[in-house]
Amino acid sequence: MIVKFYGELKAIMGYGKKEIKKTDFKDIEDLINYLVGENENNISNKFINKGKLNEDITILKNGMRIRFEKGLKTKVNRNDKIVFFPPSLGG
Repeated sequence: MIVKFYGELKAIMGYGKKEIKKTDFKDIEDLINYLVGENENNISNKFINKGKLNEDITILKNGMRIRFEKGLKTKVNRNDKIVFFPPSLGG
């Protein structure tokens, strides 16, 4: 599985792209908990707040927004590409 982070999330995680060898994730929430557990910073609330996906974060699974699938309960497998985007700013 390939995981990518952009913008401030890249800085927070300490990398922009990583291949994840672990293959027994049941869903996006399980993957996020794994990634957060690897990180030395206290970042869990960046992604999940009160059991829900942070509305400011956009997560794509193979190019599709997980918000339109099953959100945090979207299933993942070892061939997936998961991309995390930070909140957009603009004017």
